[in-house]
Order: sequence, then C-alpha cells, then structure tokens
Amino acid sequence: YEGYMSRYDINKNKLVIDTYNNCLKEGFRPHHLNIDEVPSARDETARRLGYTSSHSIRNILSIAKQKGMEPTYGLWVDPRAHDVPNYISVPSVQTRDVPRIRVVSDSGARQGKEYRVVVIGEAHDSPEMEKDRFLWIGSYIGDVCPDAVVQIGDFLTLDSLNTHIPNETFEGKAKPTYMRDIASFEQALDALDTGIAGRCSPIKHITLGNHEFRLWKFEDRTPEIYGMMQTQLTKLFERHSWSWTEYGQFYFIGGVGFIHVPLTELGKAYGGKTANHRVCLDSTFDIVWGHSHKDNNVKLPKIGPRNYVRSLNVGCALPYQHVEKYALHNTTGWSWGVYELGISGGHIQSWQWTSMLELEKRYG
Repeated sequence: YEGYMSRYDINKNKLVIDTYNNCLKEGFRPHHLNIDEVPSARDETARRLGYTSSHSIRNILSIAKQKGMEPTYGLWVDPRAHDVPNYISVPSVQTRDVPRIRVVSDSGARQGKEYRVVVIGEAHDSPEMEKDRFLWIGSYIGDVCPDAVVQIGDFLTLDSLNTHIPNETFEGKAKPTYMRDIASFEQALDALDTGIAGRCSPIKHITLGNHEFRLWKFEDRTPEIYGMMQTQLTKLFERHSWSWTEYGQFYFIGGVGFIHVPLTELGKAYGGKTANHRVCLDSTFDIVWGHSHKDNNVKLPKIGPRNYVRSLNVGCALPYQHVEKYALHNTTGWSWGVYELGISGGHIQSWQWTSMLELEKRYG
C-alpha cells in the first residue's frame, strides 16, 4: 500500500508540474511573480486539472519541491517585452550566447571596393572634461567625408559604475551619478554632430569597450533593472545615428575587423608590451583595435592567399597629454589623435594619423 501511494504521489506531482510547464510556455506567469495583468500558471493549472482552488496546487508543488521536483520557470517569456513605449529598445536586452564574430559586410573585400574610414580611439568622455575635442573631430570628419566612422569603444568613461573605486571611500563618494555621465555623453555626441555640420553622412559605428561594458555588468548584478540602463545608452546612440556591436564582437568593413580589444581563447583581453604582435600572430585577418591607448602598427607575413596580416592599434582620442588617473604613474606611452584608413582587397592599404594637437590647430 505504501509503495502504491508513493507511485501515486510521484505521478500526481509529475502531472501537476507538466501542466504547470505547459502553462508557462503559453505565457501564464510563475505564481511567485506579482503581475496583475498576467494570469498565474498555478491558477490555470488548477483550472485545467479540475481543482476547485489553487491552494491544492500550491501544496502539491511544495511537497514536490521537497523531493527535488520543480516547474521549469525559465520557460516563461514575459509577454510585456513586446508591449513597450517606442522609446524603449528591447533588442538591447540580449541572451548571453552572443557570437564572438559578427560579419556585417565582407562583400566589398571580394569586389575590390575601396573604403575610407575614420577611426576614433578611446575618448573617455566624462562630466569633468570639455567637449571641444569632439567638435574638432567632427569638423575633421566633415572635411574627410569618409564612407564610415568607427569609434573603437570607451566612448565614455562611466565612472559612476566603476568598481575599482569603492563607493564608501572618499574618492568613491565623489563619483558622478549615472545620469550625469549620460548627460555629459549626449553633449559630446551633439558637439561631434555640430562639427560634421551635415557635410557628409557616413556610417557611424561603435565597437563597445570595457568601460561601456561596466553598464552591462552592473545590470547583470542588479537583475531587477536589467535592460533599463542599456536601453538608455543604446537609444542615445541611435538618436545620433550610431550603430553598435557588443564588447568582444568584431565589426567588419571590407574584410578588416574592428574591435575594442581582441579576446584570447579564455575570454581575456590581449595586453602587455607584446599585445599587438601577439594579436597579429593569432589573427587570420587585419584587425583595428584600441584599449591600450598606444598607436602601434604591426604587419606579419602569413602562409596562404592573404599573404600577410596587419594589426593596427589606434591610440586614444583624449585631450593631448591627458592621462587618466589610474595610469598617472605608469609608463604609458599613450598617443592622442585619430586615424584615417584606406581599405581595399581585404587589407588596410593606407593610414593617416592626425594628432589632437593638429586637430586643435586646424579647428580649435
């Protein structure tokens, strides 16, 4: 009799959980989420199985949990995600299995098309820094009229979300708020657009850097607001006609890959004195990247039809001789300026470095 009752309980628990899971798939919410406009999967399970009250289902689920049996709550997808105001960008809330390489367009490399690309290194905008350099860079873009502008990431510093300065310290209490960081960045984008002044309409793209990634990590640690702050930042990009790829993804123009910093097989950023050489050794295509703030150009021969690979580090677009506080006592060797590249045949064929000093002399 006891064996019969044990099998009966297991079958009853399994029936309830299977029914509950089907309800989750159909959009009924998990019972522990209090969302008035979305009906509960527990109530719907009780209705389908003929129980007069959902309390019985609650008791069965409680007993089943003690025996290691639970509904798969992850089957539920919030239907409200597709019913949001038009200023909210839901696609910015993505699953974690993002591909490391995103081939945007490689057809130009095969067709022999030539591309002119202006590359802006790390700008590290913050509320404490003037915006005039963005006006100079915009004016430079307007004069060059490239096919594309790529900002290599760390467009803004986001000190409000940094974790290496604890909030409870004296310096931590002086950190700007997130809203100040965003307001400052919008001023920087406005200055850039003012400099271009409608003289050209290049593709504008940012390969997000580790400083923008601070926001993603902060939201990952604060799931109650996941997606809200991402949306605010990415919508700001979109309002100023910037497309973007996530930190760690490649963006291709004419067969050349652009990225904030390449990642090793362990998911770590390449770094150190020999980083650019190692990137060139490991890569199968030309790479343009930043992260180190150092201007560095390496070309290595390869066996195969491409014959060689070039790795170009583009320095930074901070004000001339400005060094961030965390690196003040380091042997930095930083470079301040922007690049104009010529791309054809799947390679970087030409490059022109213009320093921030030169930009200020021309447009300041």
